[in-house]
Amino acid sequence: MHAFRYLAEQRLSGSLVLHKNDRFLDTKSNVKPYSILKAASDWTIMMDTYEKQYKIPEDICASASRPDIFLFSRILKRVVMIELTVPWETNIPKDHTIKVNKYYELTNELTRNRFVVDLYAVEVGARGITAKSLYNLLKDLGLSRTHINAFLERISKAALVGSFQIWLGRERSLDSGGERITRVK
Repeated sequence: MHAFRYLAEQRLSGSLVLHKNDRFLDTKSNVKPYSILKAASDWTIMMDTYEKQYKIPEDICASASRPDIFLFSRILKRVVMIELTVPWETNIPKDHTIKVNKYYELTNELTRNRFVVDLYAVEVGARGITAKSLYNLLKDLGLSRTHINAFLERISKAALVGSFQIWLGRERSLDSGGERITRVK
């Protein structure tokens, strides 16, 4: 019986290909997407609301820094931090670096507290162009390509609507008197 040679390689499409006796087998349908979240069932998500600002639990980290979204699992001792920026598209690389640097100390403190830290500084351009960083976050959270594309389309539209509303209100006072932003459907 002759030995089988298996070599794994990653195709640009993201599907895993096995090389068996010089024949390629596409196993895309059998590959389960990676998900940070599926590794534990005790995830807690924290973010500011209109009524309340969140605070990172002190047993995790004593810090005043607060990324936009903070997820943690005590079982895994893992933290996922998400920081969103909506810059002009030409400023995406610069703003990405600023956000990563902003959470450098928090990341180090969490690491000293023996947490695995995933920091996602994600950007959506003011004209609706989504950066690769957002795609990577959604993929790592385990969303399917269909759900990722739908989410990217919605968030792109939301950025455009938000930018347009800012432009419309460019000559008004910053005090909106409680006026709410239009919901994107």
